[in-house]
Amino acid sequence: MRRVFGFFQAYFNGFFDLMKDDFGTNEINHNNFNNAINWVGNKTILETEIEELEEEKEEEGEEGSPNENVFLYSNCDAYAGEFQMSKRNGWGVYLKYTGQKFEGLWKDNVRNGFGMQTIGNSIKFVGQFKNNECDGQGIIFHQSGLMYSSNWSKGELVNRKLLFENWKDELLELFPENSKEEVNEKSAQVTSNNIVDESNGILRKKIKDELENLQNKSNFRPYNLEEKSEVTAKSVNNVNFTENIIGEGRIQTISSKINNYNAIKTLSNEIESKTLSFYNTDNSAECCLSWNMYQVAYFIKCIGLSKYVKNFILNEIDGCTLPYIGFEELKEMGITEITHIKYIRMSLSLLLKLRLKCIRKQTFTPQKLIDDEYLKSFEIPANELNLKCRIGEGGYGKVYKAIWTTRGITVAVKAFRRRDKHALAREFYSELSIISRIRHPNVTLFLGVVMSPLYCLVTELVPNGSLFDLLHTKNSYLTSTQLLKISRDICCGMAYLHENGVLHCDLKSSNILLSGNFNVKIGDFGLSTLMESPLETRKMLGCIGTHHWMAPEILRGEGFTKYADVYSFGIILWEMITKKIPHEDLNINHIVASVGYGHKELIIPENIPSTIKTVIKKTWSRNVRNRPNFKQLTNIFDQLYQSSILDIEENLLAFFGQ
Repeated sequence: MRRVFGFFQAYFNGFFDLMKDDFGTNEINHNNFNNAINWVGNKTILETEIEELEEEKEEEGEEGSPNENVFLYSNCDAYAGEFQMSKRNGWGVYLKYTGQKFEGLWKDNVRNGFGMQTIGNSIKFVGQFKNNECDGQGIIFHQSGLMYSSNWSKGELVNRKLLFENWKDELLELFPENSKEEVNEKSAQVTSNNIVDESNGILRKKIKDELENLQNKSNFRPYNLEEKSEVTAKSVNNVNFTENIIGEGRIQTISSKINNYNAIKTLSNEIESKTLSFYNTDNSAECCLSWNMYQVAYFIKCIGLSKYVKNFILNEIDGCTLPYIGFEELKEMGITEITHIKYIRMSLSLLLKLRLKCIRKQTFTPQKLIDDEYLKSFEIPANELNLKCRIGEGGYGKVYKAIWTTRGITVAVKAFRRRDKHALAREFYSELSIISRIRHPNVTLFLGVVMSPLYCLVTELVPNGSLFDLLHTKNSYLTSTQLLKISRDICCGMAYLHENGVLHCDLKSSNILLSGNFNVKIGDFGLSTLMESPLETRKMLGCIGTHHWMAPEILRGEGFTKYADVYSFGIILWEMITKKIPHEDLNINHIVASVGYGHKELIIPENIPSTIKTVIKKTWSRNVRNRPNFKQLTNIFDQLYQSSILDIEENLLAFFGQ
């Protein structure tokens, strides 16, 4: 193989030169490139230059990319963040083995300042903490999309109401009326941040007038007191914190618990007992993109940052601009404190994720499945399938080998578990909407659906199992030619998916199926999503997929992009080379902390081709924009595979003396 990789040194020189803007390489004299690709040699010229430039770019970095202090505890808890004087001090993330999470400010090992607390899957609280307890303002986010503004005192809930109940009066209270003399003074001035600063009295009058105009034009739907739920009408003063929405335990040591009290279910049950239409829709995250700038400013007030309400109003930040508010934009608005920027971005990210969840919940319903004419064209009667044996199982349900009797072919039947019909329909339709529209040699072929008595997807049966089974169960070794072919096929299939607007979101070796002659079939699109609009190019649903193959930004709960699939491919490539399960010694919390926040990387063997090593490193780049795309990777592995085939043929000819 030394000669083979040397044979294509000129190709890679030219290729990386062409891709220099994407890969960060400089032009290299072709005549001095003799050692650019070497099977086991020292670090190459190309690799050295790429690494040096990568290091410079990582130092520039994207916000949130620097390594965090990471502490992994024996009880499966984890902490990633600032650590001073042997204690948690500053911004950090604490992950409990129970699935609970706190992200925010710490002081001497206790929560103190702004932060977000998650309890289970239904409730998140964003607000102020003091001495490890809620203290001050905050917003309660429910999985249904509803949001409540709340006030706390030493861990006790003082009051709670739907977010936009009586919100205008509260907003105006931030801008007290000025005296006549002050009103007659200069009404505006330009600050150092180029933001027009107006006196509170003048700004109050402008806000009041505009809110009245909005209401008169019916652009804003005021909260209807008749729609107010019986629950929110009840007195909630002085209710103990541990008996209400977010049960909290005291964290006194590094390994102490964040308790999950059963009482947290109270609010969830109250909300879920009524339809969402019972509440005014302005209180739902689903409508956040249609908020006016005053509603956005009020949201900022409710998370405890009243000091920045004027910044948001004067910059006219309304709902449709929320997806584009980043680090630099907040700085330009005059918000310079880093922890406040992190807190605002975290709060807005949670709001946008919740919005997408609400939209998807309403998109997929059992009735839509029944009425979908396109889907009916793929329907297969259950009596035409003869189940033989179970060949797989997962959280979604079970996979069976079956005979499609009317066609006389062997197929795979993926049966979804019986559970909540709305959730089941949503999950089933989500995967169906992806798999039914794609046709490619390296993607499992969709054949049809079964609608009754169970929801089932019918696909081609890929006989030789998964790449994971081959590497870790059958204990087989891949030749270099087989490895290159599998890599090329994965990249080719993924390039097709991305070109057609499909993100896989769960690319791993167990979803890479192998047919005869190691032909790849990419399968399991249960977590996949479509990129249909600029706002949908990120799947902002939090941490999805299988953690061992997941990109750091996804482990942190950021939006899913095509670059996350590229990272996962790099993990699969490492897995094929080493025959090891990635991060096998870590539990989920430890993976999230060490990889997601600490940027822990797997150790790449030294005795592999420098080109392969370079590809792996590029797919794992912290700056996601520096990762190659699958079209580029397909070109690389296709050339390597073709050269490997040529080498085998020439060796055979030499062996037979021809």
